[in-house]
Amino acid sequence: MKNIYFITPIFLIVLLLTIGPAISSDCPSLTKLADAQSVLCQAEDIAVEGSILQVIQWLYSEAQDVPSHAIVLKLKDSDHEFLAYMGPKRFLENRGINFEPGETLKINGTMANVEGQIMIIARSYSSRGEAFTLRDIDGKMAINR
Repeated sequence: MKNIYFITPIFLIVLLLTIGPAISSDCPSLTKLADAQSVLCQAEDIAVEGSILQVIQWLYSEAQDVPSHAIVLKLKDSDHEFLAYMGPKRFLENRGINFEPGETLKINGTMANVEGQIMIIARSYSSRGEAFTLRDIDGKMAINR
């Protein structure tokens, strides 16, 4: 019986060391949100649905000493909270796209580790019966839509 108490913690440690790298390597990593299009892969897109808890203005870049912000949503599905990068604030505002806490969205996109945070990089979303394309097949912002 004493062997079980000794073996169980060792087994758990070995299991975590074996599984840990597989879990963390499932998502591509980015050092900055501005590089999000580089990780989008349509074949790896997932669909999530959740209610908006918070609309976050995330510092996107500081080109020419002018800060640019992105819109990141904190959402909650039936079990989990998660983040979704929707796009540059200016891009969304120019298209009349805004988000409100309490609104329910269905988002299609690719999971990524961005600046240490796991989030979905949204390719498209639907809300209130309307569908919106945010990024084209190559992951670039859908400027002409």
